[in-house]
Amino acid sequence: MPDEPYQYAEWKRCRVNLDYHIEIAKHYYSVPHNLVRQEVETRVNPKTVESFLRGKRVASHLPSTLQHRPTTIAEHMPSSHRRYRDWTHERIRSEAAKVGPDVDTLIDVILRSRPHPEHGFRSAIGILGLVKRYSQERVDAACARLARLIAVLERVNLLILDDWGPEPLTADQRRDLLEIVDDRYDKGSLLITSQVPVSQWQGRADDFMMPPSSNAWCVVLDCAAD
Repeated sequence: MPDEPYQYAEWKRCRVNLDYHIEIAKHYYSVPHNLVRQEVETRVNPKTVESFLRGKRVASHLPSTLQHRPTTIAEHMPSSHRRYRDWTHERIRSEAAKVGPDVDTLIDVILRSRPHPEHGFRSAIGILGLVKRYSQERVDAACARLARLIAVLERVNLLILDDWGPEPLTADQRRDLLEIVDDRYDKGSLLITSQVPVSQWQGRADDFMMPPSSNAWCVVLDCAAD
């Protein structure tokens, strides 16, 4: 006789979202971030939620009944997201309110625009960090202008980033690029042109991911002279 009684389990095929989570019963469970847009098989029973890729288990979680909330393992996160895991939604909103009303409004928009608020932490914390270099009044005024710009960009069907990458990006520039890519997902089209081979993009922008299974097209033009 087995040591434990048999437990019924359900299997489900899941596509890994851009935020490296899968959805089970309206709850979101993380898998390793390099599996973005790939399909995994998930086994669900009363004790565990396990995900498998080609028969190999890649993630295991305790089930949760909280709807529209994520369960995230830190090791599944790209390094740019792990930097902010000690922050909470409540802490960010409290710090934003201390700076000014326009900072608070903009950060609220950023957090609500993401599938999971945690994935807007990078932008929100970057904005809060500006008060180390500028006055609160100046940061608050800049956030008011940025909020108006975001409203305009959200009405644009195609956003073009032309000829990026000839020079290495700074940490702030990498963060901005990743936020643009994240924000455009499922909202509008994004066209990126570059003279840098796609194979070298990740080295120039930390955690820049474009796996073959993503909903992206890569067009390479060979313009070498004869």
